[in-house]
Amino acid sequence: EELSPEELARRADEARAKAAATYEDYFSMEPAPVFEKEKSLTVAELIETANPNDVKQAASRPMKAKDLDLTAERGPTPKELEQQELQAARNGETEEARADLARLEEIRLERERAQARREYEAKKKEELRIKAAERAALLEKKTKGGGPKKKGGKKKR
Repeated sequence: EELSPEELARRADEARAKAAATYEDYFSMEPAPVFEKEKSLTVAELIETANPNDVKQAASRPMKAKDLDLTAERGPTPKELEQQELQAARNGETEEARADLARLEEIRLERERAQARREYEAKKKEELRIKAAERAALLEKKTKGGGPKKKGGKKKR
């Protein structure tokens, strides 16, 4: 986000004003009296009790079923929210799911390329094997008697 010089100047002025106000507020506060005795709490005030007759706690008690407003629109339950998130992830609607799907697509393409390369190499290897077999057969034919035969056998002496 690129800001104009006027906007930068305005923001700087606001920051200076805020800093000055904070400084003035801090030093204009009245110091607390040093010799004031602090009220000490009793053990009963420190311990929270569950007294059903306590009027303060009566306001925080759970509502009764007859007091519930069943016509009010309620939001989804945590379980429903979790199901919605799972469905969104399955459909690729979340950033994380999109990133996972993109990564899986890259892996799939890489595997396809590797499979094609292996098939190409296997084909070339088979072609080389066939050529080598043909050359070996040709060489064997030449060395076994592919030339003219001599007439006559061994001479006796």
